[in-house]
Amino acid sequence: MPKVSLITPLYNSKKWFSQTIDSVLSQELSDFEWLVVNDGSTDGSEALISNEADPRIRFFSQENRGVSAARNVALEHAQGDYVAFLDADDTLPTRSLQVRSSYLDGNPQIGFVDGVVRFMNKDLSVEIRRSSPSRCTVELYEKLVDLNERFFSASSYMIRRSLIEQAQFPIGVTHAEDLVFFLRVAWKSRALYSSVLEPTYIYRTGHGSAMQNLDGLEAGYLEFLNVAENECALPKRRVRATKRRIQLMMLKSWLRTGRPVRACRSFVRFS
Repeated sequence: MPKVSLITPLYNSKKWFSQTIDSVLSQELSDFEWLVVNDGSTDGSEALISNEADPRIRFFSQENRGVSAARNVALEHAQGDYVAFLDADDTLPTRSLQVRSSYLDGNPQIGFVDGVVRFMNKDLSVEIRRSSPSRCTVELYEKLVDLNERFFSASSYMIRRSLIEQAQFPIGVTHAEDLVFFLRVAWKSRALYSSVLEPTYIYRTGHGSAMQNLDGLEAGYLEFLNVAENECALPKRRVRATKRRIQLMMLKSWLRTGRPVRACRSFVRFS
């Protein structure tokens, strides 16, 4: 069985996907499988990967059902000791899989390991900022519920596959779906989080973002709050504090788009 299962949903990312492929096949760690799920692409993205001869690539194809459904397909087929995620328009530093898997090998008490995320411009030529994760060792679910950015800035975790069990990404949710999934796994497993100091994920910005689909982001946060309140059975005061944080964030986001009526509607929705 491979050491790492790397999961990538693929949908209309032809412009960027060649760089993603190069970054995966250049990994210092060779003991991995890459599960790529084509989610009904219409731009020919799948042709870049479906004919790759590398035996570590496992290619799946389905009608367009969304990013969550694509990731769930990959999870059903994953065989690695550890699971990591990579979006089809992002890339990995050469040591990404090696440094995170080695950390989990040497620290059996840790369930989630994170790393530094480099946020780059759309051409990957300029670093806009870095997100340095917390070096604390803590139960992750508490930090996720609080939306603490030191513990989550992108889908940059590597997770022990044994912790995932039957957890799935929420079907039909297009934004914050990874946050929902990680909260489910972290709550059920009570797994500990830690991080490494090296960059492990390169996030491409400037070509589309959650803020360009505020309706989707709002729906994603509502699902996150639903999981926090009903599946995790967290204290209501804690959920209320998170809801208030999301409420203000969405209000400001809608106001920045010049839509005050929609901002007010969103504010009431999170009341």
